[in-house]
Amino acid sequence: MKWPDAGAAAGRFFYIFTQEKYDGKNTNFDSRQQGFCRAGASADVPGRAAVGCNQRAGMKNILIALLFASGLCSFAHAGTKEPWEAHYRPLKGEYLMYSGSLGELQAPTRKDRKVSIRVEGTVAKEMFDSMHPDDKDTCTTAPGHRERTKDGVSCIYDPDTGYACYVGFDLRTGKSIGGSIC
Repeated sequence: MKWPDAGAAAGRFFYIFTQEKYDGKNTNFDSRQQGFCRAGASADVPGRAAVGCNQRAGMKNILIALLFASGLCSFAHAGTKEPWEAHYRPLKGEYLMYSGSLGELQAPTRKDRKVSIRVEGTVAKEMFDSMHPDDKDTCTTAPGHRERTKDGVSCIYDPDTGYACYVGFDLRTGKSIGGSIC
């Protein structure tokens, strides 16, 4: 959200909020006494020079208006973000068409056709980094080997081969399925 003129809006609010006439009788609310002070009444704070109720209420209103204006400016600034452009980037990967299950691969048929897609490199690292934490149970105990799995997406990091992620789809139903097994 972008405010066209947040500074002017805050200035108008500040001007309106600090006016001392609320009910036409020059009546101001005195928060210290939890009541109203009439013009000419004295609600001085002991140990201070004579400060009338109207002056304290006016100072309080100014403080509240300043706090509100600073919050408004912060809100207006928070709404301005750098534009993000979505664009497709090339990726490195492979795919496998099959039927049956990944544990018992068969040739794809007319009624049973699935795909397992493996991506490597930068996209696999980005996916891996987005899926923390590491799985506690992994397919191997090799030093440095790490796995992360979320539903049908699985990613691995192997110090020798780098990052790789797997996704799978049942092409007859369109449902996401696992793309790899141990």
